[in-house]
Amino acid sequence: MILIALFFVLTTLKSTGLIAWSWWWVCAPLWMIPLLIICLYIALFLIAWWKVKQENRKI
Repeated sequence: MILIALFFVLTTLKSTGLIAWSWWWVCAPLWMIPLLIICLYIALFLIAWWKVKQENRKI
């Protein structure tokens, strides 16, 4: 929710000319949401893989 609010603030600042950033950087908060979800899935996959590997090592 904070990232979406930040996006709207940056969009307003860019539209009014108060910041001269590229639109890529203004839209960056929108990229963070899927990026965080992808990182979470990768972390969960690695944890699950590591646990399975540890279980197989005990046998």
